[in-house]
Amino acid sequence: MIKFSEEVKLHFIKLLKNQPLNTYIRISVEFPGTEAANCSLSFCDIEEVNLEIDYKIVLLSTFVYVKKIFLPYLKNAEVNLISNDLETQITLKAPFVKKFPILKNNSSLKDRIKHFFFTVINPMLLKHNGSVIFIKIDTKNWVLLKFIGGCNGCSMSNITLKENIEKILLKEFPEIIGIKDITLHKFTSTSYF
Repeated sequence: MIKFSEEVKLHFIKLLKNQPLNTYIRISVEFPGTEAANCSLSFCDIEEVNLEIDYKIVLLSTFVYVKKIFLPYLKNAEVNLISNDLETQITLKAPFVKKFPILKNNSSLKDRIKHFFFTVINPMLLKHNGSVIFIKIDTKNWVLLKFIGGCNGCSMSNITLKENIEKILLKEFPEIIGIKDITLHKFTSTSYF
């Protein structure tokens, strides 16, 4: 899990005192699992938080949020504070951010599809603050999934499912018949469209 030094925890509290109420810290990862991977810290408003897709870390009297999909890339990450006479700098070291999750050669169809969602499909959907959860493969080889975050209740979710996800998945896994969305869609303020 992510380790925060005591100094950085206190620094976060100090920084947040100058921000509007209900402002927190967010850890973001761009291009995880690639050589271009990059981690960053920023402020986030409570309105930007969605606990379906965000993981909450409690630090003293505040919270740090990170998308759940990024947690494997942040394994053994450390957030520290470096200070000298001229400046104070927050450092974030994430040794696994550029490493692609490994899948065993003899993995089941279910595990390969789950891995594919995690590494290929969900990074695309995160652009809209959403993702999908693999539920199961039914007896007729249909993949059942649920949309969460910005994809739940999005008026474009059916197009995303049929024109993007299903086409990509059928090309990669010809043994499946197709995809069924079993989400109980509810349009909310976090729905993308």
